[in-house]
Amino acid sequence: MAQLARSGSRPAAVGTVTLDEVIAELRTLGTSDRLLGLYELGIDACANREAAQVSTVICELLGSLDYEYVDIAEGFRRVYEFCLHEASQGQLDSVTFILEDLRDTLMRAVSDPAQR
Repeated sequence: MAQLARSGSRPAAVGTVTLDEVIAELRTLGTSDRLLGLYELGIDACANREAAQVSTVICELLGSLDYEYVDIAEGFRRVYEFCLHEASQGQLDSVTFILEDLRDTLMRAVSDPAQR
């Protein structure tokens, strides 16, 4: 699992952080940072062939949808549900492709001054 430096009496100490802890920490971030973090977690889980972790991340993405913007949310829901299905079938390469594309698109959107 992920290794992060923990603060405390020994700043150099490293401990194991669970996926749930990482997701809980991501929930404290703004929307774009939270999504970017979730996309990275999903991509890493795909690379490690951890379908259950991919599914956990996709479920978190589904839960983060804002239905105030119903048309956009529905589009993302369909994409995320497709990813969830693919992950359950072990088709992690297609999930990786989608998550990387979503991550890259969001990164361009938040870094483009014209989008602000």
